[in-house]
Amino acid sequence: MKNSLKSFTLISQTSQTLKDILKIRILLTIASAFIRALYRGMNSELSQLTMQKHLPKSFLCFLSGAGADQTGKSRMMFAKDKGVAENFLIRQEFGQTYIFRPGYIYPVTRRKEPNLTYKINRALYPVLKIIMPNGIITSVELAHAMFIAGLKGASKTILENRDIKQIGE
Repeated sequence: MKNSLKSFTLISQTSQTLKDILKIRILLTIASAFIRALYRGMNSELSQLTMQKHLPKSFLCFLSGAGADQTGKSRMMFAKDKGVAENFLIRQEFGQTYIFRPGYIYPVTRRKEPNLTYKINRALYPVLKIIMPNGIITSVELAHAMFIAGLKGASKTILENRDIKQIGE
């Protein structure tokens, strides 16, 4: 009888633990959906609402990112949402639209790096710019290219890292 009681108690505790785990998973799923909606709203819908108010004769230089997916099929939230925003902006009647897709942007002005990846990238920058010259751009090069494109135009709408560097030369 004592063993049966222990078994029942163990099963009951295990059942409660499984219920707690299930509750946590449900809450995480809900939180994840909320974060996704918030991210999409900030990156895609806010851009759409803002740009609808501008005149058709204006120039638009939009900072997207390397890997943006205009097909909307990417499994990466960043790539998919940037692609949605790009598609929307290209369909608008701006005088000129330029989509900038830089790779790693090296911040020229020293700052407190937000995380370990940025600290590592800063330390490795001298090597990375040699082995990946078309994957890295400095913040100054990017700003200069965006300014020139907004002032004089560019040869194409979507500008990858290599194209961005050529504008600034």
